[in-house]
Amino acid sequence: MASESLPTRQRRPSMGAPIVDIQGSVGPAGISRPKHKRTFTGFGAGEIKSVEASIPEPQREAWLKHQVSGFKDKDGFESEVVRHVETTLARSMFNCDESAAYSACSLAFRDRLILEWNRTQQRQTFVDSKRLYYLSLEFLMGRALDNAMLNIGQKDTAKGEWALKGCGI
Repeated sequence: MASESLPTRQRRPSMGAPIVDIQGSVGPAGISRPKHKRTFTGFGAGEIKSVEASIPEPQREAWLKHQVSGFKDKDGFESEVVRHVETTLARSMFNCDESAAYSACSLAFRDRLILEWNRTQQRQTFVDSKRLYYLSLEFLMGRALDNAMLNIGQKDTAKGEWALKGCGI
């Protein structure tokens, strides 16, 4: 019984085209990917300046005119939270519970953090400075929103507003 050999499985070839047979772009027709070194801003320090110079003036004006700035005061914070409750969470004033209010608050702070992150990455790319990366796996998720509020400098705005709404932040 120990001398019996197990049957071997035959490996079947793939039904799709081999990778070497793919020619040209694999994305949507008419859309090409730029050939550049990958960075957070999408371009290296030498490339970003030429790319910025190549942006047409009407597009630049439209971008600057409609660029999101993030909230800076209590009214702006309220507006962002209501926007997230209604659009992102698909709720209304009548079915916004504490969980939805907390989620909307965290989304408002996330948006503000993303704006600051993008500005920092663009500034660092222009300067082309050396970077130091540090990875720590010790963190507490419960403190993430509190830390975001502190980093933006709007903790008092959010705490004061949400203490009145009954949402304990």
